[in-house]
Amino acid sequence: MGKYSDKLINQYIMGFEIENVEELENSKSFMMQVIDKSGDYKLYNLCSDRLKRNHSFVKYLIMKFSSNIDFICNVADYFFNNNSDIFSRVEIVSIMMDLTKNDKEKYMRYRMCAHSLYYFKRIQIETIKKTLDDEDLKEELGMGFLLIYDECNHNKTVLDFFAKKIIDGIFDEFNIDLECMLHEKFDSPEEISEMGINNFMLNFIADYDMMLNNYLCNNLYLMDDFKRRIMMAQNNWKKYDIKSEHNKYHLLFDRVHEYLSENESMIDETSFLYYVGRDLGIAEKILEHDLIYVCTLDELYKDIDLDFVKEIIDSNFIERVHLN
Repeated sequence: MGKYSDKLINQYIMGFEIENVEELENSKSFMMQVIDKSGDYKLYNLCSDRLKRNHSFVKYLIMKFSSNIDFICNVADYFFNNNSDIFSRVEIVSIMMDLTKNDKEKYMRYRMCAHSLYYFKRIQIETIKKTLDDEDLKEELGMGFLLIYDECNHNKTVLDFFAKKIIDGIFDEFNIDLECMLHEKFDSPEEISEMGINNFMLNFIADYDMMLNNYLCNNLYLMDDFKRRIMMAQNNWKKYDIKSEHNKYHLLFDRVHEYLSENESMIDETSFLYYVGRDLGIAEKILEHDLIYVCTLDELYKDIDLDFVKEIIDSNFIERVHLN
């Protein structure tokens, strides 16, 4: 900046007639000097359409008038509607998401825009991978962070955006339930801490994109959301086990009910269910999770002739099939 004289800047601000005014209003340097000197965001309306589509000029306006949310939203929206460069749009949408966090409606609009930009890039990457015959190269590309890094390694805002989006994308695209995965891999929350949450996250990411893993090693803060989800799962460990067991037994109840409803049997559902429970040593668990029966096991066994049930099952082929 500083290319144009203060006299010319002042004349423009005061509304004096100036030669080549259209050329000046198409000049990023001139309009930035004018806006800096006047502090008037309304001068944006005098800028040329080409200037309103200029990435660095739009970024300058958004940062300068960041407290004027309605204005910067208008500036950003015009830019999005008239600019097709995905990386320029990603940087602006990242900034807008950060600046509109206190306005839920506007934030969600830019968040949806961010999702669209991410998935558009993912489709491009997968299309490129399909053209490759080298399986090793396909594996090396992973989720495509290597291609993104090659295109925009000069812009950290864009790299950080795609890094965080790819982390979330891994869970979405591969249908991974983080809490379920943690319980399958570890016997207790303490085991995760012993391994180190950062180590676990980096090892997990490396299975899907090695270049992203390398980038995250030097930018661990980008995994903060991932880390919070793991810590929530650790704090919720016992509740998850209880819920998982509850779901397991209710699945058993549903399957027994469904099967006996569709097949003739000499045994009623309750007798059959609790005979199986006693035979497998899980009768107390069945009683614990069965909301219908609240009596004690002793009372239950008085009501059900389990010896009679056993006799039927031992002597009747159809009932043995039901049991299996």
